[in-house]
Amino acid sequence: MAKRQPPKRLFRGKERISAYDSDPSPTKLMKQVSRDHLDVLQNIEVILATHHREDPGMDDRAASAALRACLTGAQPDDPRVADLVAALQSVREFREDITDEIWHKAVRVVDDSVRRRSDLMPGAISYLEFIDNYT
Repeated sequence: MAKRQPPKRLFRGKERISAYDSDPSPTKLMKQVSRDHLDVLQNIEVILATHHREDPGMDDRAASAALRACLTGAQPDDPRVADLVAALQSVREFREDITDEIWHKAVRVVDDSVRRRSDLMPGAISYLEFIDNYT
């Protein structure tokens, strides 16, 4: 006796929830944000580069921690990171013309870039030196 298949109409129109639809890959997100909102990326990177110039003790790990704190809303313990978060928040307040979604995407793109260019070891500044050439 053959097993009876359920009717196909039961499965029509079901919503599909996929990480692919709602969360683009880092490369795709970087291309989209750099194409549509390059100015926002530049605002974030200028803050990072400026703080690095003013405080040579700042490293890639502090930059990434500040970016992560901006994404999660966490309050950092390190005063260097807290200063950086405050500076990034002031830029966010200045940029009233963009949505929170765009801001978060841009911060995520910059954080992905930090993680891609640096090993995040204490004292590593490869990312900060990289952006210093462009800002």
